[in-house]
Amino acid sequence: MPKAYQLTKSKYCKGLNCPKALYLSVHQSNLATPPGPAQQLRFDEGTEVGILAQKEFVGGVLIEEDHTQLAQAVEATQTCIGDKSIPAIFEATFIHDGVLCRVDILKRNPDDSWDIYEVKSTKEAKEEHEDDVAIQLWVLEHCGLKVRNVFLKHINPEFICPNWNEYFMDTDLTDAARFKVLKEVDSFLSKQKLLLSQAEMPDVHLGSQCGNPYVCEFKDYCWKDVPAGSSLELYRSKKKYDIYYNQYEFIHEIDPKQIKLTEFQNRQWLASKQDEPIVNLEGIRKELLKLQFPLYFIDFETVAFAIPFLDGMKSYQRLPVQWSCHLMISPESEVEHIEYLVDVDSSDDPRVACAKSLDRLFQRGFGTLIAYHQSFEIGVLNELADQVPEFEEILRESVKNFWDLEQIFQKSYYHQDMAGSCSIKSVLPHFAPELSYKDLEVQDGGSAEATLNKMVRGLLPADEVQARRHQLLKYCKRDTEAMLVILENLLDLTKVKLS
Repeated sequence: MPKAYQLTKSKYCKGLNCPKALYLSVHQSNLATPPGPAQQLRFDEGTEVGILAQKEFVGGVLIEEDHTQLAQAVEATQTCIGDKSIPAIFEATFIHDGVLCRVDILKRNPDDSWDIYEVKSTKEAKEEHEDDVAIQLWVLEHCGLKVRNVFLKHINPEFICPNWNEYFMDTDLTDAARFKVLKEVDSFLSKQKLLLSQAEMPDVHLGSQCGNPYVCEFKDYCWKDVPAGSSLELYRSKKKYDIYYNQYEFIHEIDPKQIKLTEFQNRQWLASKQDEPIVNLEGIRKELLKLQFPLYFIDFETVAFAIPFLDGMKSYQRLPVQWSCHLMISPESEVEHIEYLVDVDSSDDPRVACAKSLDRLFQRGFGTLIAYHQSFEIGVLNELADQVPEFEEILRESVKNFWDLEQIFQKSYYHQDMAGSCSIKSVLPHFAPELSYKDLEVQDGGSAEATLNKMVRGLLPADEVQARRHQLLKYCKRDTEAMLVILENLLDLTKVKLS
């Protein structure tokens, strides 16, 4: 059977965000970057949330035919529509005028009208969801269905496990969807079909659409020719795309009299004109002298489940399941490495187990807890204190003693090789190029979280668990080792002697 469609609801929404991304997704999909472990985790959790939503519609029927059997899926949907004993249809499939949509949940009403439910694993309705449901409404009504209401079924931000009857909330998007069908959909579809009929890919400038509302799968392809040192590296600049295309391609070309730069951006501009870093030695010394022994170089890894399994937890609430700490008791002492990784075979509550491990760590007394981007670690510890009252006192005390290594690079140190970023993975190569993450099996926090998520939920094959634990321990250790090395370099640079 020839392909009866080019557009789907997801491609339609993609085209509204970026015509080039739509064109590539249809004609050159091989240029897309495959989803990484973190992104695949989000996809999988979205599927799980969708299955959970189906349980609210007792007696509903799933259209099981997949994307390779669309004609059969459309036929099965029509059969279910004709059977009035079926109260709801899951993955109901429709094609009209080259547009395919599969409705997450289609609920039958007593008057033979239907309600559309789009299920999302988010905790709120977002603007882009309106376009998602609008195209579904357009297709279904053109297929002859009488649609009464259009809902977005999403996670209730106030849900606390195990109150499962409060997990979902429905946001009525009927008016928004009807407005878009009336005013926008026909015009947008015409433009998208014309675009897809053309032989040449549209020329679309890089812009905020590359990362919003999500990172585009074609970003690596579209950004591959952006030169190092371009004005797209301007730190937190809302005008960087305009500057890049219409004024100055490179940071070193910028005229500060014409472009108002922030303090950080000004350091970038200065650094772009020389090989050496821009350094505020006095500012760094002032911060380093705040450090008090013992020094805890600490980093957490967390999981955050869309569907939590521990009583008292919300969806996507962070659960610390791993930490690494390089510890210096005094200036003369050897650096000690201590680490923790949840034991998935234990019957202990992982929150309590983690809190106990931190209690043992902090028995050495508080000096300074050194983190990189401390708001994450502080947030994790405060949330853990809320969940484990037995250890609340020591956990609350710990957050009073943080010192953020990242602030040095936000305020007092910048080299052009950092490419507009203060992340530890951008800073580390400047100080210790031999100490990278490229030799590790787990190389970033998203991959670590995806592996931990599977491990905690018992989804890893039994023969892989030990190897994965080893990989996770090496990754987390590298983070705190990196902090230690960076701090040692700063101490050498400033000639500061800690006591």
